[in-house]
Amino acid sequence: MKYLFLTFLLVFCFNINAQDSKIVEAFDSLVLNSNSWTKYRVIKKNDLSSYKSELIQNTESLKKTIVDLNSRISNLEETLEITDNENKAFKNEVQTLKTSIDEISVLGISLSKSTYSLMVWSIILVLVLVLTFLILKLRNRTIVTQEVKENLESTTKEFEEYKHRAIEKQQKLGRDLLDAQKLAQSGNTKK
Repeated sequence: MKYLFLTFLLVFCFNINAQDSKIVEAFDSLVLNSNSWTKYRVIKKNDLSSYKSELIQNTESLKKTIVDLNSRISNLEETLEITDNENKAFKNEVQTLKTSIDEISVLGISLSKSTYSLMVWSIILVLVLVLTFLILKLRNRTIVTQEVKENLESTTKEFEEYKHRAIEKQQKLGRDLLDAQKLAQSGNTKK
């Protein structure tokens, strides 16, 4: 639009210069064709009136050109204003679209994509940490359970051995007691 305006302005300037040069040429021609009288130039009334009518025509033509150019300028300004308003509307629409593209709605809450991404990765990181913690706890519990089982087996074996020794000892004591009773009875019967 600016270039179109500049083009009209340049055409107008060249047109004015061309009309100015016609007026200057007409004036020069009028002066050259006039008669001299001492220091003065005598111009014929007909030539002067024709120059005047040509000057009026040029002036009217220039006024008409000025009016035309002013109307063109006002039309261009209106068009430029309409275009600027459309441009602003398009910019607002583009900004709205960019904002809507950058947002994600989660549970009715609008979040920017970066916030959503940060939130998702934070949740994933927390879940991985919890999973790692639970795996380590399970591993420790498994190790403790294994140690308890081994201790229980060891204790059970020791208890079985102790029980077996205690039974053997009791049996030995029982035999010794029987032997002592037999001896005592046999010694009582001999007396």
